[in-house]
Amino acid sequence: MMVTMPNAQSKAAIVKKEQPDGKAGIVAAIKRNRSNIMLVLLAAILVWTLVYQVTHVEGPSYFGDDSTYTYFANQILHGTFVENVDVFSLRILTLYPMAFFYLIFGVGKLSSAAWAIASLLGSVVVAFYLGKELYNDYVGILSALFMSTYPLLMIISGTPSPDVPGAFFVCLAILALVRGQRLNSRGWFFTSGAMVVASFLATPSTVYAFVVILAYIIVELARKKLKVSKVSLYLVYGILIAGILLMAYNYLTTGNALVTIKTTEAVYSTAGTSVEGVLVNTNLMYYFNEIFSYNVIAIIGRAAASHNFNIISIWDQIYVPNYGEEGFFFYAAVAFAIYLVVVREKRAYLPIMWLLLGFLALEFGPIYISLHPFRYLLTNRLARYLTIIIMPTVMITAMAIVNMCERAHKAKMDYLIIIPILFAVFLVATSIPIILYWHTIIYYIMYDQTAVANYLNKLPSSTPVYTESGYMVEIMMHYNNMSRFQVWDGITNCKSIPAGSYVIVPKDIRAFNLSWTPNPNLECPNWKLVLYPQIPGNYSPFIKAPAGPFYTTLYYVQGGS
Repeated sequence: MMVTMPNAQSKAAIVKKEQPDGKAGIVAAIKRNRSNIMLVLLAAILVWTLVYQVTHVEGPSYFGDDSTYTYFANQILHGTFVENVDVFSLRILTLYPMAFFYLIFGVGKLSSAAWAIASLLGSVVVAFYLGKELYNDYVGILSALFMSTYPLLMIISGTPSPDVPGAFFVCLAILALVRGQRLNSRGWFFTSGAMVVASFLATPSTVYAFVVILAYIIVELARKKLKVSKVSLYLVYGILIAGILLMAYNYLTTGNALVTIKTTEAVYSTAGTSVEGVLVNTNLMYYFNEIFSYNVIAIIGRAAASHNFNIISIWDQIYVPNYGEEGFFFYAAVAFAIYLVVVREKRAYLPIMWLLLGFLALEFGPIYISLHPFRYLLTNRLARYLTIIIMPTVMITAMAIVNMCERAHKAKMDYLIIIPILFAVFLVATSIPIILYWHTIIYYIMYDQTAVANYLNKLPSSTPVYTESGYMVEIMMHYNNMSRFQVWDGITNCKSIPAGSYVIVPKDIRAFNLSWTPNPNLECPNWKLVLYPQIPGNYSPFIKAPAGPFYTTLYYVQGGS
């Protein structure tokens, strides 16, 4: 039998046939390299997130108890930290990672925020892989993009926030549970259980994640997608081992293995109307007003009633980047969740359930509950607590957008794909100005304190400094020689502050509603004004208003008070 070998011309024809040209060739190349392309895009998103955060760190802010966390982390660095009755000292997975960054980079504004920034980057990665697990890598990359441009996350990640690490652990716990279920993996199940405990050690507000995880397990057991086995029980082992390690740590450091639970319970059981002296917000409309901060329906209704059909005018009334921290993401999530239910997209049920149960837990969950006597105290409401439901919010939106694109392509109406893509662009484009706006607020607030810290940093480290406890200059002075810092909160007159001291005083003597605030012009004739920081440029009242209590002046006590 004679075998005919293909000549060069026929070889070229075969290669040309195997390699489609034009648009088809590009599509084929993308399909072949899709995984690598997605990883490159994920890397680009991470780089953007990191660069932005590093260049927009302004230091501890008024978003939470930043100064307390930095103080304890500095104690850890110097070996003087012990858990105590201060409930914030129990959040060891906020404090110890922060202390680690202090050890590596020194004490400062950036190192204080480094753990929150690292947690944000981790959350972006988790969003990618969880979206990929539940749907596909298109949902994964879109979820990662939305996480990296979500206003609230980007705002508080530049501060020593416990909420971003707590949310990261929650998201990692759910990703590990999903992967453990799919791969039937002991390691992933164990990781999920351990991360549940870890989230609580970052901040107790993540306790509601237990509700979501338990609900998911019950549903999957009912669907027979998960079964109780030697492998799945590693989820329980993860919780138990992490719990035992925590109790061992508590016993070694305090002599009380249950100090984390007991102290947290003691603080919140006496909450009533306040926790640690801070007023508890139980307004049931708080979260609704926060997540739906634009009066879209009311504004459109008024425009229609007045026959105003000027789209630009209507939009200018709706979109005002001021104190809202959520953008349009919750609007999108609610609308798209309804869409996904209508089209019966079963892959979306986990994020929809996560969002619904998480929101209900935040809204109606107790800060403390007892049966004898019966007490049910509603939990405090803060915008930053919403971090635990940001992941499902962006994932629902990403799933709906990808689903719409798939349906348009299947119906051979590819031109319709532009609509969901433009909506994704809209969400990102409207978020960036909000992020920049809030960082301007933080910069404005911290300007006076930064100026005072820079002035004092040039003086000998033994120079006595008197300050109000609400100020946070210590971190910007690198906690250098803490013995020189004294608070004047409990002092009732100028004479109690010795000569040679520097006194940090708010420009507004009504700041913080203290019983006594020094009024140097009337009460302290021997105090010399040495610094009156004035930020250059013009700023809107929306930016100036939150900074009111932080306006700062610096005085030197000469010859006695």
